[in-house]
Amino acid sequence: MYAGYMGSTSNALKLKNKLTALVVDDAELVRRIHIQLLTNLGVDAWNVENGKKAVDLCHSGEVFDLILMDMEMPIMDGPEATRLLREMGVTSVIVGVSASSMEWNKQFFMDAGLNHYEEKPLSADKLVPILREIDINY
Repeated sequence: MYAGYMGSTSNALKLKNKLTALVVDDAELVRRIHIQLLTNLGVDAWNVENGKKAVDLCHSGEVFDLILMDMEMPIMDGPEATRLLREMGVTSVIVGVSASSMEWNKQFFMDAGLNHYEEKPLSADKLVPILREIDINY
């Protein structure tokens, strides 16, 4: 089920622009943690539970500055969704997020069109430099 929009409640990270993010993960707890992390950093966050819903949402016209994409999900996995988003012309910064530290998994996911790859758990220390990069290039 599409969980929808959760607006930011604070602005702990001082950005010049209001950023939006899409969290794509089949694990509800992970989605909640990532949404809270983004919200605490002042980013408006949406979330869906699989790659197909992410592709459908972007196809419907929603635009995000950042997409946090899990690697392994039912229905459509992260690499396939990332590849389709890039084929659609989506220019969002896409960060692959996975528990896998295996180099061939990382490379396979990067080759699909990721901008960055981060191992779970995702933290503010990992996310803040990416958000600053997006803000500078906004």
